[in-house]
Amino acid sequence: MPSTEQDAASVEKDHSNTVMTGNSASSNSSLANSSTSNTDSSAQQDVAPVSSATETASKAAQSGRGNTVGNISNNGQAAQDGDWVYYRNPADKNKIYKVRMDGTEKTKLSDDTDGFLNAASINVLDGWVYYQNGSDDYKIYRIRTDGTERTKLNDDQSLKTTVIGDWIYYISANDNFIYRMRTDGTQRTQLINDRAYGMCVDGDSIYYINWADGYKIYTVKTDGTGRNVVCASSTYNINVADGWIYYDNESSLGELNRIKIDGTGNMKLCDDGSVAVNVVGDWVYYSNEFDQNKIYKIKTDGTGRTKLCDYKWCQQINIVDNAIYYQECAGDYIFYKVSIDGTQRQEVD
Repeated sequence: MPSTEQDAASVEKDHSNTVMTGNSASSNSSLANSSTSNTDSSAQQDVAPVSSATETASKAAQSGRGNTVGNISNNGQAAQDGDWVYYRNPADKNKIYKVRMDGTEKTKLSDDTDGFLNAASINVLDGWVYYQNGSDDYKIYRIRTDGTERTKLNDDQSLKTTVIGDWIYYISANDNFIYRMRTDGTQRTQLINDRAYGMCVDGDSIYYINWADGYKIYTVKTDGTGRNVVCASSTYNINVADGWIYYDNESSLGELNRIKIDGTGNMKLCDDGSVAVNVVGDWVYYSNEFDQNKIYKIKTDGTGRTKLCDYKWCQQINIVDNAIYYQECAGDYIFYKVSIDGTQRQEVD
């Protein structure tokens, strides 16, 4: 069971997989492994194609998604819609803002704050912004992209909110079951009886970490049928991309693995303790527990392992508009963004 404590010297196992029960919130995390050092990054740095992150966000919109799988896995801190970026603004109590990609026309959408969990799960689709409202116990709200028609959609304390087409999928922190409802808040339906620790929705399937069965990876169809075990290894982080599930293997000190969505082809990508995993194109971006949670990347086939920067305690990696947004999970918990190659860091406000 992940620890519920954190200090500046030992970063959370994954702040993005916060689980709340009842009306109280507890961060389910494990401490960084301080006895293992696997920080040699002598590989020549390969720079990802400049268009890869933007193309991923565009594909998400074209497929009727409100945000990418990788961003929602990391609490949906930022989302792209056209030439706008929607994000939580820590300089203004984590209220949701939007700004054009060129940095102009920064606009606050509402006075709802995101609270201390930083779990916005921002989705933008068809003129609506969907988010978990920390001002109202993390219930799901939506608001027009121009800041009008703010509406509450449910009464559940919600996590990992994912908007696809006419449906919203989320984990209810009241019982940790997965639910779905229409984008107008109707037809709320429970999909599983398992307690889910985290989930990804991809195509017509939901992949989730089954808290009730040793944190193994399960799958179920988006209509609640076809429940199956995919991977027997314990994990606290999953990301699904192009027919693969990327996960930290807690049976082996959190090493980065991948497995096909049918449960075959399991392979280790690297020995790093990996959290905040986000897959974009041919690259897996992650926070390396064994190197003070600095941001690394590795190709999806396990080659090209590269440290991107020397900034410490990086969690909740979101990738939007060829930039990496991340939470510094120590000190003042500042929200930063760096370019996709790890340079040009700036504080997000």
